Amino acid sequence: IFNWGIETERCETNPAAFRKMFDDRPAKRIGKLTDVHIRAFWEDLSHSQEKGWFASTALAIKLCVVTLARPSTVISVERKDFDWEARIWRVPESKSKTKRIYEIPLSPLAEELFKEAFKLSNSEWAFPAKDGEGPLTARVLSHRWEKSRRRLLKAHKIDNDGMFLYDARRVGRSRLQKSLGFTQHISELVLCHQQPGISGLYDVNDWSDEIRAA
Repeated sequence: IFNWGIETERCETNPAAFRKMFDDRPAKRIGKLTDVHIRAFWEDLSHSQEKGWFASTALAIKLCVVTLARPSTVISVERKDFDWEARIWRVPESKSKTKRIYEIPLSPLAEELFKEAFKLSNSEWAFPAKDGEGPLTARVLSHRWEKSRRRLLKAHKIDNDGMFLYDARRVGRSRLQKSLGFTQHISELVLCHQQPGISGLYDVNDWSDEIRAA
């Protein structure tokens, strides 16, 4: 309740707060996925796509890499979520982890992949479930990634089995700031991370141009 009060500026501190008894911060995953690995996965997915194997999930995984969006967000897209003329993907609050509406600018490659997915699905959903009543689950993408990883390990094209689809999001976030020179603020906004605490409430700027550039 006090945390809500702080976020809505009804109070400044939480008198019930206390120091954590143990460190529950997640450990950093460093160096698990590299450019070489991403290329290997991309080529494997493209090859299976050409043969007609799991073409829909291959496209969804590629879009996770290209947009840096969460797999659960990618898998749930509908035609109504897009403004193709403005090249904008609008994620409604019902599909957002933060429960807030936000926009993801589309690169030419992302736009091409999404349109290919809709053409393949012939549905209002880009990645429909078998019953057509809704989208696939993000778990399907994890299973597809694991199958690709096993093939690549067997072919000695990758060197470890500790790489997960979500690591692509981490690699992209790191690249934005370290290699491409974007600020931490913009890099976080690209991943649709909300600014913490009061600072997020006081920032009413439109960062869409900077996000698109990133």
